[in-house]
Amino acid sequence: MTGTGGPIPGKTSLLGTEPVVARPEITARIVDWLSCEPAGVLLLEGQAGAGKTTLLRALASAPQQQARARNHPSKELTYPPGLIDVHIDARAHSAQTVLDQVNARLRARPAPAATKHRLPPVVLIDSLDETAYDDALTLALGVRKLSDDGIRVVTAIEADHPVPLRTTTPAKGAGLIRTCLRPHTVISMDQPASLPQNLRDLRSYLTGILRTRANPDGMLEPSLPALTNTLALRAGGNFLVAKLLASAHVRRLALAEEVTGAEPEPMSPHRASLATAIAQDLAHIEPTTRTRVRAMLCALAWAQGQGAPPKEVWPLLAEALVGTPFTETDVNAVLTHVPWLVETDSEHTTYRLSHVQLVRHFQQVSQELYDAARVHARIAQQLWQRIPDSAFTRSYAVPHLAFHAAQAGELSKYLTRYGFDEAVDPTSLHRLLPCQPVPGAEPRSMAMAQAHANPELMSPQLDPAMRSAQAEMLAALIEPAANGDRMCAEGPTTRESESQRPWHVTYVDDRPVQSAQVMRMHDNWVWEVATGNVDGRGVVASASADGTVVLRGTDHGSVVGYYEEHKSAVSAVAIGTFEENPIIASAGFDKSIHLWNPRDGATLAVLKGHTRGIWSVEFGQIEGRDVLISAGADRTIRVWDLETTGVLNTIVGHEDWVWRAVLCQFDGRNLIASCSDDGTIRIWDLLGGEYARIEACHRGGVGDIAFAVVAGQPLLASAGFDNTVRLWNVDSATEVATLEGHTDWVRSVAFGNAAGVDVVATGSDDETVRLWDVRTKEQITVLRGHEQGVLSVAFSTANGVPTLVSAGFDATVRTWWPIEASPATSPRADDPVRSLAVTRRGDHFRVAAALASQRTRLWELQPQPRQLASVHHEEYLMAVALGHHQGQAVVATAADDGLIRLWDQATMEPVRNLKGTKGIVGGLAFGTFEGTDILVSGTFDGYLEMWDLESGQMRTAIAAHPDWVRCVEVISYADTTILASGSFNGQLRLWEPTSGRMLAELPGHTGVLNDLAFVTINGAGLLASADINGCLQAWDLRDFSLLAQTYRSEARFMSVAVACVGSTPVVAAIDDQKELLLWNPLRATGVSVPLPNRPTQVVGHRHSLVVGTASGGIFHLRLTPALLNTLGAERLS
Repeated sequence: MTGTGGPIPGKTSLLGTEPVVARPEITARIVDWLSCEPAGVLLLEGQAGAGKTTLLRALASAPQQQARARNHPSKELTYPPGLIDVHIDARAHSAQTVLDQVNARLRARPAPAATKHRLPPVVLIDSLDETAYDDALTLALGVRKLSDDGIRVVTAIEADHPVPLRTTTPAKGAGLIRTCLRPHTVISMDQPASLPQNLRDLRSYLTGILRTRANPDGMLEPSLPALTNTLALRAGGNFLVAKLLASAHVRRLALAEEVTGAEPEPMSPHRASLATAIAQDLAHIEPTTRTRVRAMLCALAWAQGQGAPPKEVWPLLAEALVGTPFTETDVNAVLTHVPWLVETDSEHTTYRLSHVQLVRHFQQVSQELYDAARVHARIAQQLWQRIPDSAFTRSYAVPHLAFHAAQAGELSKYLTRYGFDEAVDPTSLHRLLPCQPVPGAEPRSMAMAQAHANPELMSPQLDPAMRSAQAEMLAALIEPAANGDRMCAEGPTTRESESQRPWHVTYVDDRPVQSAQVMRMHDNWVWEVATGNVDGRGVVASASADGTVVLRGTDHGSVVGYYEEHKSAVSAVAIGTFEENPIIASAGFDKSIHLWNPRDGATLAVLKGHTRGIWSVEFGQIEGRDVLISAGADRTIRVWDLETTGVLNTIVGHEDWVWRAVLCQFDGRNLIASCSDDGTIRIWDLLGGEYARIEACHRGGVGDIAFAVVAGQPLLASAGFDNTVRLWNVDSATEVATLEGHTDWVRSVAFGNAAGVDVVATGSDDETVRLWDVRTKEQITVLRGHEQGVLSVAFSTANGVPTLVSAGFDATVRTWWPIEASPATSPRADDPVRSLAVTRRGDHFRVAAALASQRTRLWELQPQPRQLASVHHEEYLMAVALGHHQGQAVVATAADDGLIRLWDQATMEPVRNLKGTKGIVGGLAFGTFEGTDILVSGTFDGYLEMWDLESGQMRTAIAAHPDWVRCVEVISYADTTILASGSFNGQLRLWEPTSGRMLAELPGHTGVLNDLAFVTINGAGLLASADINGCLQAWDLRDFSLLAQTYRSEARFMSVAVACVGSTPVVAAIDDQKELLLWNPLRATGVSVPLPNRPTQVVGHRHSLVVGTASGGIFHLRLTPALLNTLGAERLS
């Protein structure tokens, strides 16, 4: 639960009194800091759910009389005196908005009653890291200024995650914020000392209560970690209180069942979400209303989970739980708290299904109180409020925000908002556009038709040629990926000639992953996928919590069969053969195993014997006998004879759920390996009982295992809830290797072979699939695309190509082309683009991108786009540039460790490091001066540095600005070289390289100067500059005069580039409204091009633009003379 986690102190509960948990030890440390430190920055760090927001809210709500006590401070106060000068939540706000509010409130502070006792003002800023990357840096530097001015700042930031990739990447960028805020004090909310000493025992105690009393069917298991952790914290280490809290939850569930008078279906998948929600919504709904609202939400979730008629059940449950009838006030209260219906924790989304059907429930409960547009609009509004102003959004918004906005008739309002493109994936938006499918139409043509038909994306005032070109660009970006290959914008079948179009999209790929197919055939999460063959055709079977098994062909992805005979969620599936006929086994929470014919879906047999849910099934053959091996929540492993459908053997020994049992056959031996939530892997000899036991193999449960013989060695791979994957030698039961990289529970593991390499594939709750080389034990690649945790992975083939199939909590089944089998002709970044550089070598463009995942990639765009090289950095990347070093083509990168590194463009091998910078480098630019290659860098400490690349020494260091140098440019024309620098405070200055003398200061910018771009046309130099306040300028460098200026109050320009159409300059600027502005400064005319995916960087070269996006796309835009029909043609001379 990012940004809002942790228990809110409160006393009221549904069934009695709960202890106040306000982290007193943390509060005491903050009091000490405020009492001892005259000014500075206090960083409150913690993982999501640690309670940072909760604690700051509690501090900010200290009694008013304590606030006034600031004039006479006392360390005996419960809360720091008057910690409420300013309390700002940074999420969903721009940096400038936050800083403006802070300054305004500080100016409005009342005068102290006793000045000599007056302590420095205190500012609380929550969720500093939940803004866009550049915004976070801007805000961090603003906070540093506040502390320099004698103000004490307490701010919260999530630990172990970087700023732009808080939920998907190991912590590399968080150090950057800490660097900006130095000196600072850190208080961690994740330290064990801040929790009860017996918390681990208390968790085990609570787990036992809930498993035996509230969890007879095992459905609460995915929720137990979050639930027991919350209850343990709320119990304050007291076992009696913990028992009462756990009993309260048990009684809530029992009461819901008692009210209906009917026994619920025991394996309802919705009860997992319900159980987590019961614990979590306590932490979010205000004390005055939370009891009633929580009760209604629990009743709603339970009624929905049981399939009971909401009109009859929900009001009855709500009244029984609360005591008064259901009214319109309750409708409004529930709508007010809709965001908690879709809150996300580390494992899955709470009520992740409830809000989809919430409108339908309201309609069924009370026609008189129902207003569809109002309900949809409120849900869309609340979903939007849960999207921070960042390059990444929470997974729950992806499939639902656009739907509710469209149903409310407000899609147009959201389409123009910054951040909407990150909240809605292109294919979701594609389905909502007002264009009916045309039978037999190509996806490309459909995308064009939809772009043309949508007035929200198309500017109606444009002339037909401009409209057609705009539709071409939009269609290229929203077209679904066909065959996993690049998307090439060729336009509609009957399109105008190139001379009639203002631009031409040559290459475009805006998919952040290498996913070939994304299948959405289930209504709930997909527990497992299995691959195999049916009558010579490759198939994938997916087992879902919606109670179905779907069979698809691997070659084309079409559905070839269904199975819907299970009475509850299906959690396991396997494909095999019996008597030379294909057979499928599926099992689930109804405690039965179904054997069925994939040709016609007919049930062949139902195997019963397990007393709880079943987690795995696997076909095999032992001594010529066809068998099926199953494992389940009843802690047993069973071996079934397929011919008689009887049990051959029941293996008992595990002390908790058995997640998986696999057959291990090598050297003539038949062994079974099993893994369990008890933290052990056990190997069983079918004749002699237990063969070997691997105790404490993971620091937690073991969620999956897989067996293979690799290079003659019998190996077992295990997936652990300690975020690791381990390889074991089955013969000796010893560990071979530990594979680390996942940042959350590893749920699934599989052996396979791709491009001749023996690999292990793993799926995790960190929403990634990873491939590992079995021989080198190194990670090969990370596949991103799942919107929630990955529950299952399996290898297969499609059209003769080795593929990988994955499935998870997001209810999708995805097919991937791993390693070299993936089509590699696309300029694909895979991660948000932080910085871009472009150069031309003959007829080819070369593009370098610095990515948010600490990777630099280099592409050649013509005649076919291909990746030349890639390198991973340990440091967080700040800037990238392309140039030459002693005649060698190189890439320069700057990172947050203060080093500038040069890499060979052909191989990305290191060439040399430039040491001695005067701070972290924020901008780079190559150039020449006096016949030698130079590199210019700008630092966070305000220096402009020029490096001699032959010697590797710094040639000039200019104290250029009092603050961060955001951008630099080397201007060379008419035998003149000038250095340009733009700073955080809006200064734009020009410098003479040798002496460091300032030639001119170009006025007009009032906000952070984000980017500069230079071009030479007919011997004249033009410099473009763009700032965060929406000001775009073009300067004539012959006399340093302003050619033109445009100001857009609603825009925040992030990047600028200059290209040419003939002798006419075209300035391209990217703002935070997902638009690309093309502007002719000679005529002060421009046109805005809205983009479905948010661009982050643009660079220009001659008549081309290269754009990078937050979703990882790189696309090439070639401007044509037809653009001048709109912008006008004028020669720069």
